[in-house]
Amino acid sequence: MSLATQQKPIDPLELRKAFGSFVTGVTVVSTLDASGNPRGLTANSFTSVSLDPPLLLVCLDNKAASREVFELASSFSISILGAGQRQISNTFASKSPNKFETICTLTATTGAPLIQDAIAWFDCVKDKWITAGDHVLLVGRVVDFRHDSGTPLAYCRGSYIDFGLEQKAVGTGRSLMYGCIANVDDSVLLEHDPIRDQWSIPLTDPKTSAVASEHAPGGLPLVLRELGAEVDLSFLYSVFDERDETIIVYRGGMAGPPCKSRRAAMFTEATLPWDQISTPQIRNMLRRYFVERVDDRFGIYMDSVDGGRIAMIDGKLTPFAQHSAAQK
Repeated sequence: MSLATQQKPIDPLELRKAFGSFVTGVTVVSTLDASGNPRGLTANSFTSVSLDPPLLLVCLDNKAASREVFELASSFSISILGAGQRQISNTFASKSPNKFETICTLTATTGAPLIQDAIAWFDCVKDKWITAGDHVLLVGRVVDFRHDSGTPLAYCRGSYIDFGLEQKAVGTGRSLMYGCIANVDDSVLLEHDPIRDQWSIPLTDPKTSAVASEHAPGGLPLVLRELGAEVDLSFLYSVFDERDETIIVYRGGMAGPPCKSRRAAMFTEATLPWDQISTPQIRNMLRRYFVERVDDRFGIYMDSVDGGRIAMIDGKLTPFAQHSAAQK
């Protein structure tokens, strides 16, 4: 069966629906205007162009309020949003004049704003500005970038898509890692990765986690001792997926600060290097910990497609033997 060769008029609304059948990610394109004010918009018409030289492009609507700003700008940034950042997408898709007021941002090398906790970002200098019908093609040369773990925010046929359930249903190749938020008073223990210049809670190696005994999850006590930290593990604190691992995090109290390793240090909420935390999930978990520590009332977080669930726990840690004796 062949399609009719006679050309028929194109219905723009139907064409939009057809284009919308292509599943895309969601980005925020940002720059600074002539007065140094941040400007940005949501765009899903983004694609990589070239690795050498490193080029990307995004399409901007000619009717966009910030179109002229991007035309005059010499640089811009692209922030790729994660599954938990729908509200950010909606904010930058709106006509609000104050989109950045409630959004946490970082500053790129070129000065362009970046969306904090985006799963990836690109800092670009403008390479080309090409008019194409009712849109323009903004081509950028990448001068800096970063990417992280996390599920992307996806868009198709006018609605957001969450890949979380599909990824969990596949369930292949996933291994376990164990971690700990170990504290002394108001300080927590973090381990430094000198190659990436990032900080994280102590974590086990997924390749060696299987050697754990029943009462030593994933070899976590050994990891802590190698950092010079004697920690009394207590409650489960958080369970979430990251890359190809499921990470199980416990809380624990330390007898004192680490003293045997240069790879570890203690941080309070005020001194913690938030912009150097290894992943958004761990950063968010640490923020939750410091909030809950104020009232000394903690919860257990379980990852889910709609942003997770927290079950609050009341009461102090009681040894199982003591608890069992009390029940007799």
